Amino acid sequence: MSRPAAGRPDWLVGGLVGMVGIALAALVIRPFEASTIDPDAAASVLYFERLVAGRRLEAFLPSTPKPLLTFVYGLTWTVVHDWRALTLATIAVFGLAVGLAGAWLFRLGGSVVEGAGRQRLAALAAGTFAVIGLITSADLLREVAAANSLVWAIAGWLVAAHALTGRRVRPRLAGLALLAAGLARFETLALVGAAGLILLARTAAAVRGSARPVPRGSWLVLAGGLALPIAGLHDQLLTGDPFFWLGVPARYTALYLPGAEALAPLDYGRILVGRYLPDWPLVALAGLGLAVLARSRRRSALTGLAGLAGLGAGVILLLFGLAARATYISNRYYEPLDLVLLAAASIGVGWLTSLAVRSRRTRAGRVGWPGPALALAAPAVLALALAWPPVPIEPTFESTLELGRSSSANLAVDLPRLAQFAGGPAAGGSPSGPVGAPTADPGRVALFVPSLLRPRIAVETGVSLDRLGDTYAAFQARPAWPGLHVGQWIYHDRAADRPNALDRALERVPALLGRATARVEFADDARGVRILRVVSP
Repeated sequence: MSRPAAGRPDWLVGGLVGMVGIALAALVIRPFEASTIDPDAAASVLYFERLVAGRRLEAFLPSTPKPLLTFVYGLTWTVVHDWRALTLATIAVFGLAVGLAGAWLFRLGGSVVEGAGRQRLAALAAGTFAVIGLITSADLLREVAAANSLVWAIAGWLVAAHALTGRRVRPRLAGLALLAAGLARFETLALVGAAGLILLARTAAAVRGSARPVPRGSWLVLAGGLALPIAGLHDQLLTGDPFFWLGVPARYTALYLPGAEALAPLDYGRILVGRYLPDWPLVALAGLGLAVLARSRRRSALTGLAGLAGLGAGVILLLFGLAARATYISNRYYEPLDLVLLAAASIGVGWLTSLAVRSRRTRAGRVGWPGPALALAAPAVLALALAWPPVPIEPTFESTLELGRSSSANLAVDLPRLAQFAGGPAAGGSPSGPVGAPTADPGRVALFVPSLLRPRIAVETGVSLDRLGDTYAAFQARPAWPGLHVGQWIYHDRAADRPNALDRALERVPALLGRATARVEFADDARGVRILRVVSP
């Protein structure tokens, strides 16, 4: 059996590809313009500030705490006080992830075929397909622009993949990488669980005498499971509830989608199939890739199979569990599964390419023209076709980023006025029955702001979070706008307030909000900004 194509060239190419990923992300995101971060990133900074000050979170934010980002983003903001730095850090991690993915799938793609020439073709095709799929993904680059957690988790997953599938297995490094990834995305626990099951199965086989004993150091890969107690400690200090992170999706649903209904497994299964049916070529290639990995007898291929299958199965189980509990399922929850499909499909593409492309010379392991060129061009074209429309021409990509830039630019202008309103005399309304816990009572807050800007305003003004109401949550409540009373302020930014019905409600003159009336005190229609004051109950 010939050895797989691997070694220094895949790392060299991975480094070059990573730099290309950074350059492309910087080109389409334009991180030195106004910030494009979303509330999850800003919430991590707020969590950091509360923990450092020894204070508990005074009101609910619909952002699941992620201890890794609490530390990284909190420290970054403390040093530079610039939200753009969070996106710049995420772009750097994106480049690392792209480079690691290219190098790993180059190695793994070459490990599933025989013959030096075919290995090289399969490796080139698999790596190319994966890299093009990553750097042209509108969903993934939106995550990068928003400084969200997925990219950090991907980098950790791929470090662990290299540590476990290389010529020398490094379980300690894999465990540390999975621990870091688990503190960014809890789907990582599926990988830790898969590793634990494999180790238990190998141990049982060793007890029966049908396999060699498991090296003691192999169990270090389960260090990723320490993400659970660390997250529990983080949330205990932040909220007094060590399982706060588990309840955020349900509380989010109660605030923003109070009418959500539970879905039976068959009903949600149809939704899941419907979501991926338009992508059936990618799903078919992923199935082929998993089958190719399964038929390989190489350790690296089987380890890769276990990781991809474990993560995919874990995400699917999570999705069915959320649907059964009537919990809102964001598009972000599907993204790890999308990445599993992309990685598995890369293996399938590599295997097919090694069969379809016939080189003129394979002597001494070197593949002659036009084999390598076709192994690069064909997968690249296929990846673009399956991801179409890619960044930067995907219709909603630039418009989404532009909304973020506009709201950031507006906030920079309006922040001094908002700090004055939010820090004024305490609101004097009566309790109105808050939803979830802890949450800001809309009858007590001084200033309502767009939900997308609320954690950022709290950080930049130093105002307690329970003095800042969530405009969208108040709009969605039943009855709408509960507890409004004379003297409360409302900040409306068309770029940050969505949906359109909310815009219309706040742009009427006067604004009729439930049983209350609000009068415009300041308006800048060119920027789409208004500040209103409640004048009657």
